[in-house]
Amino acid sequence: DQDPADYARMVSNDLMGITRDDLAYDLGRHVDESVHLFEEWGLPIWKTDENGERYDGSKGMTSLKDGGKPVRSGKWQIMINGESYKWIVAEAAKKALRMDNIQERIFIVKLVNDKNDPNRIAGCCRVSPCVSTNCMFTSSRLACWLPVAA
Repeated sequence: DQDPADYARMVSNDLMGITRDDLAYDLGRHVDESVHLFEEWGLPIWKTDENGERYDGSKGMTSLKDGGKPVRSGKWQIMINGESYKWIVAEAAKKALRMDNIQERIFIVKLVNDKNDPNRIAGCCRVSPCVSTNCMFTSSRLACWLPVAA
């Protein structure tokens, strides 16, 4: 519903001008689509009815994509039931990456620099209370550090 240029200005103001306006603008163009996807995946979004009465995200109301009106807490912010957010993202990651590519409860204990460029991270050493062996991840291995729903 909003102009991406307004979003880019808001991001720039929020971060005291230390932004790339082209990237913020491009991100602003996709905000609505992203919110619609999260709602499809099950994120409860607070909405208002035709009388302006607010309803918790757990109430069954018209989706935003189909014309539902969100409860706003700012020009670019809407109210959600946020306790669902992590699990929704985790389920999307499981579907996209497959479980054998996801590591849970990982603690990074050391970053490993690239031997040719000391300013570049090449990998990391990790420990996990869930796994008896500890290992090192390198940049060639994809690791997704998300909470995974049981």
